This record gives sequence, structure tokens and C-alpha cells, in this order.
Amino acid sequence: MRRVMPVLGSVVSTSLLASCALTFCVACRITNQNTNTGGTGGAGGSGGNGGTTAPTNPTQPTPTPTQPTGPRTPDPPVGSVLPVPTYGPSVVAQVNAANPGLVLSGCANYGFLDKVVDALRQHDTRWGYVCKNGDCANPALDVVAYHATAGPEVAGAAGIWIADVIRSDCVSQWIDDGFNASGLWSARGRF
Repeated sequence: MRRVMPVLGSVVSTSLLASCALTFCVACRITNQNTNTGGTGGAGGSGGNGGTTAPTNPTQPTPTPTQPTGPRTPDPPVGSVLPVPTYGPSVVAQVNAANPGLVLSGCANYGFLDKVVDALRQHDTRWGYVCKNGDCANPALDVVAYHATAGPEVAGAAGIWIADVIRSDCVSQWIDDGFNASGLWSARGRF
């Protein structure tokens, strides 16, 4: 329990009082005996560990965001949505033609999808990945996202156009799945 006591017009925590036991002091000597070494109520909260604590490390480091390298369509007015760009189908067809057979592995890994996203980002850095079921640590393997609302492209940015670029039988395609106001954008830690 922490009590505060008025001392000569100031409020001082009782944990700092060493030689003044009265509730109202006329003149008191204040001594800070805190050694910052833990103990009761010390480091880490109640009970402490008698020493200092090291900062915790996250299980997965967060990638340092990089500045977009390429063109970016300016933000729309707040509350508005950018239209989905029309060049998407031709970009997917070009990537598929330049990488024959890569889409066959696209159902199991990000190889084809990464190439499609990279090619789309040469047109606009708003392109990225779709957070599968809202989980940005688990991006979908077969769809791309175009961040169509105001704000930066950061993991979890909402308001995306979604396009399905890999069919369930591992063939390239472009199907505009429409705008999803609650759909989330991800960089998949790549940019």
C-alpha cells in the first residue's frame, strides 16, 4: 500500500520517508533508500526478483519497414476508395508466361504469388498480400491485395481490393473478388 503525506507543502511517497514518521511534518529529512534492485514490489512488480530484469525478446522480430520503392497512387480522400487498377490481368499473364510451370507450385508456396506481387508493385506499391482470415501472420497463398483506402501500407491496413490469381487446380487466373472494407493488407515481411 502506498500512502502520500504532505511535507512542507509537497506530497512525498512514504517509500521515500526514512526519518519522518508523522503524518504532518514541520520539517523532515527525506532520504531515498531505493536501490533499484528489486525486492518487495521491485522489478517486475510484486515480489521482485532481487535484481534487474532484461528486456524480453519477441519470438519473431518485427521487420523494419522500408520506404516503398516504386510509384504509389496518392491516398483518396478519407472515407473514399480507390478503384482497382485495370492492369492486373495482363501482369499475371506476363508473370505466368515468363515463369512456365511456377504456378504449379503456387498452391503450396509463395513462389508464383511473390513474383506476381513484385510485378504489380512495379506499377503501384499499394499491392501486397491478403491476411488470411484476418491473420496477417498467415497470408493467403492464392490472392493479392490492393490497399485502396487512405493511409500507409502496413500489416493490418484495412480496405483492400482482392484478386484471386491462382485457381484451386494451380492454374493462373485473375478473378476480381471485389472490395472488402474489413479485409487486411500484409507485406508478408518482404517490404
